[in-house]
Amino acid sequence: MYHCNLKIYLINCGAMDETIEKLRPLDKFSHEIITYDTLNELNADTVDSNTVIIIKDNNQSKVKELKPYKQAGAIIVAVTDRLDEFMESELLMFDYIWRLPLTPNIMRYYFRKLQQELKNAKDFWLTRNYFDTLINALPDLVWFKRKDGIHLKVNDAFCEAVNKERSDVEGYAHGHIWGLTDEQIASGAYDCSESEDEVMAVGRTLIFHEEVLHSKRGTIQLDVYKTPIFDEHGSAIGTVGCAKDVTDELKNKDIILKMARIDTLTNLTNRRYFYEYVEENRGENLMTLCYIDLDHFKAVNDNFGHPFGDAALMGTAEVLKMAFP
Repeated sequence: MYHCNLKIYLINCGAMDETIEKLRPLDKFSHEIITYDTLNELNADTVDSNTVIIIKDNNQSKVKELKPYKQAGAIIVAVTDRLDEFMESELLMFDYIWRLPLTPNIMRYYFRKLQQELKNAKDFWLTRNYFDTLINALPDLVWFKRKDGIHLKVNDAFCEAVNKERSDVEGYAHGHIWGLTDEQIASGAYDCSESEDEVMAVGRTLIFHEEVLHSKRGTIQLDVYKTPIFDEHGSAIGTVGCAKDVTDELKNKDIILKMARIDTLTNLTNRRYFYEYVEENRGENLMTLCYIDLDHFKAVNDNFGHPFGDAALMGTAEVLKMAFP
């Protein structure tokens, strides 16, 4: 999925290049070796994060000359036997220190370790890139929380839902993120902590329907999957959640259900709802059914037209609603 070509600059390293050239690059890597006598021969414009500078016998006066290469992202290796001459701030300029004297075996060991650590860093970057791409492609909200409720990582959909930048979400608790007042936070009515405690207690994924209070949108309805996160010893250290915002879906469902049950002319429930209601409430429950009929209704339609018949139905409906609220 990636290929990294390392540019390895050997500065004042003598025959070290012969030993390094015999070492094969690791998987997904290649490298080219360039040797210079002095650091001044290296153009800082050619340096990037795939550059390794191995410099031998560097002294204090030369450390500051490494700063432009460090700022460009280069990995800097000091090969020296004079560590005592450097202050701590100067040592921090180096990513690795290879102590002299170097035998070929020790040099190969150092270089192999350097290669492996660079490969681990690239593999970690790739894995993180996979992960970020995946969760940010999801339309649902995704978040990772510590046990104390602090959000460690969220996806783009989460930021969009709360209308905040990621920097104002990660590192914060529920109340701050959703814009709750101090009184609302103190009540604990909308912090969802009980379900997270339950997930960590049972140690497996659970599904919830939760209401979250948004400072601008009001109550939001969420269908949520929550899963515990464990440390290397098997202890729960937090949770990961994935939620679908079903607020509009539930509103639309209520509207559709109302349209299916309510007669649009009279605003009374219709025959379909009558049978549903009877089916749901029959059995051990006692029910009373009242049946009425409108006499001469056909004559009203025939003599005065359907608008008058509709008006008669609407008037009857109002009487029924007053009599049986």
